[in-house]
Amino acid sequence: MRILQVTHRFFSRSGGGSYVIRNLSKSLQQRGHDVTIICSNYHFEQEYIGELTKTGVTVIPFQVQWNFGQFYYTKDLGKWLDQNLETFDVVHI
Repeated sequence: MRILQVTHRFFSRSGGGSYVIRNLSKSLQQRGHDVTIICSNYHFEQEYIGELTKTGVTVIPFQVQWNFGQFYYTKDLGKWLDQNLETFDVVHI
């Protein structure tokens, strides 16, 4: 099954949401699913995703054009979704 995880930010200090997505994605990949995470590049940490990418999880960060509080606008993420969304069986937001 192809699974897409969507989050507004993905870094170690962001806490619960990033932690859950990281561990859930790793576990799903180990069970044989094809997992992709898309996120903004806000405080993005390559080291944080290192273990995931070694197991086959794909992580795609998108450039933040601007942010307002907890809202991160990433124009290219929307374009990517338009082109790729139909290739996934499950989308977890």
